[in-house]
Amino acid sequence: MVNLTLIRHAESLANAKRITKEHKTDEPFRGPNNFKEDNFEYKDENKGSIENFKGVERIFYKGKEVYRLYYHGGVIKNK
Repeated sequence: MVNLTLIRHAESLANAKRITKEHKTDEPFRGPNNFKEDNFEYKDENKGSIENFKGVERIFYKGKEVYRLYYHGGVIKNK
């Protein structure tokens, strides 16, 4: 059975990391690569540049993965 409270908390943690992210000029797509809060741990793995990037963010609760999001994007240039 899915624990909706746990999922909502994991999603809140992911959103909080996006809002409070540390801007790095070489990786401006997501928040920090790792963040721990109580029993939760946020991990982000990405590659590429602002022109073309992809990655996955994961949230773990007590060491078990409870949330995963794949993302990709890039700058669209007008010619």
